[in-house]
Amino acid sequence: DYREEDSDNDSIPDSVEAGNDPTDPTDTDGDNVPDYQEDDSDNDGIPDSVEAGNDPTDPTDTDGDNIPDYREEDSDNDGLSDALEAGDDPSDPTDTDGDNVPDFQEEDSDNDSIPDSVEAGDDPTNPTDTDGDNIPDFQEQDSDNDGFSDADEAGDDPLNPEDANGNGIPDYQEEPTPSTELDSDGDGISDAVEGDADDVDTDGDLTPDYLDLDSDNDGIPDSIEAGNNPDNPRDTDGDSVPDFREDDSDNDGLSDTLEAGDDPTNPTDTDSNGVPDYREEDSDNDGLSDTLEAGDDPSDPTDTDGDNVPDYREEDSDNDGIPDSVEAGDDPTDPTDTDGDSVPDFREEDSDNDSIPDSVEAGNDPTDPVDTDGDNVPDYREEDSDNDGLSDTLEAGDDPTDPTDTD
Repeated sequence: DYREEDSDNDSIPDSVEAGNDPTDPTDTDGDNVPDYQEDDSDNDGIPDSVEAGNDPTDPTDTDGDNIPDYREEDSDNDGLSDALEAGDDPSDPTDTDGDNVPDFQEEDSDNDSIPDSVEAGDDPTNPTDTDGDNIPDFQEQDSDNDGFSDADEAGDDPLNPEDANGNGIPDYQEEPTPSTELDSDGDGISDAVEGDADDVDTDGDLTPDYLDLDSDNDGIPDSIEAGNNPDNPRDTDGDSVPDFREDDSDNDGLSDTLEAGDDPTNPTDTDSNGVPDYREEDSDNDGLSDTLEAGDDPSDPTDTDGDNVPDYREEDSDNDGIPDSVEAGDDPTDPTDTDGDSVPDFREEDSDNDSIPDSVEAGNDPTDPVDTDGDNVPDYREEDSDNDGLSDTLEAGDDPTDPTDTD
């Protein structure tokens, strides 16, 4: 040996293997055979010639700890022994990701972004094999065999892999919870119902419904619009489109945004019947549909008396004291228009156009308007209330708001 520079023919010069004190040559594995005289100085199964790297005069030190790989059992310091990572043929160590760097010399053997030290689990001598296929997690890219790569499931911080359901098992190590059980946005409606498989995005805001708390962007949270059975979300108008996905749930022409009112988390319920306006066709329960009362422009509903409360939300739209339900007549779908001026009685203050205000002709009980001649036509709807042949206009005198009382 004293006549050759590489006694064990491992490509590493004896001068390097001898260590700092050639009189007491280094014996890494303590087997009483100095390193320069054996092929596997650290007894990890991998020949020194392999661990030394491309320049045996300056042997590879993967983890930069000033101890060359041929002299330590965990060259990359990932917790997994070189012997284990080398595989069945240490002379040709396993290179899982095929990058020409063997597993024992890199921290992410399968190139899935999750460090081997994390994937190895609590016992690196027996690395975790989630799917039981005899390939440890650190050497495969889909550890749980769920069809989703570990890289995708790990999330933004592979050192602390994503655990979506918070059960302590990272996503890359368990099959995903069925979307029928997942509710990513916490709105009570499962991801499956909200269309996660197809990335349905109702309002086109680039946030899919299953991640959007207001899928139709109407201001009313999906959790409210879904109703009491989120697995079968409410569909008020029965058009096969659930309320949380459409702008006009009751199909009355008025947008849900408008009908919800100032606080969409507590939508307006004008008639206090437990059904919010955006879900019923007659919000004020006066017999007249919201569609009819809204007028020609439902985005700016008619407000006959100008009190900032639209007609569909008040029981006396023209503020004449007579309820709309009375003025509408027998067929609220075609409200009475006594004077034929194309303005229904519930929207004008002088329904019979006799110059006497309806509020005056109605009498003391507008819910049961005065019918002077007992002909079942209330005074505010006929031009000769007392049937004396003289028109009310004439008999009212100069001030119809205070009709003449001769006697």
